Amino acid sequence: MLLKLETERLTLRLANSNDLAHIHHLHSFPEVDQYNTLGIPKDLKETETIMLPLFDANIAREKYTFIIQDKTTQSFIGMAGVFPGKPKYKSAEIWYKILPQTWGKGYATETSKELIRFCFDTLEVHRVEAGCAVGNVASIRVLEKSGMQREARRRQLLPLAAGWSDNFEYAILDVD
Repeated sequence: MLLKLETERLTLRLANSNDLAHIHHLHSFPEVDQYNTLGIPKDLKETETIMLPLFDANIAREKYTFIIQDKTTQSFIGMAGVFPGKPKYKSAEIWYKILPQTWGKGYATETSKELIRFCFDTLEVHRVEAGCAVGNVASIRVLEKSGMQREARRRQLLPLAAGWSDNFEYAILDVD
């Protein structure tokens, strides 16, 4: 389970049960929940129930859920992940969630670029995808700065706390 990705400022390491308090804290912010379909977990036990299958998937290398840390201080910045698709399609989906107090510092873009690199170089996929609510302007900028192109708009796909939201779908190919 020693998979670790590094960028200039960040370390992305596989999440495990020791990270539950940080994960729960991240999901407790209404700003993080605004464009997240998870909702705010009521307590640490609910967070654990949600996360245990992802921890198991990390061990089996079926999915990859990372903790994002500041490389210098090792402080928790957020989470990110890669969900590989069916092998025949050679695709994967990436996602990220960052603590609000770290927004605007380029961490999401740096993370997104590293996840894309991991997908192409390590997982050897042909296509990397990501989606975001149409109102999530910051995430739209992150995906576009990461080299992804908007390909579609899916109507009322996301059950958000504020109601149903359309979703923009983005992708980048290994030939882009």
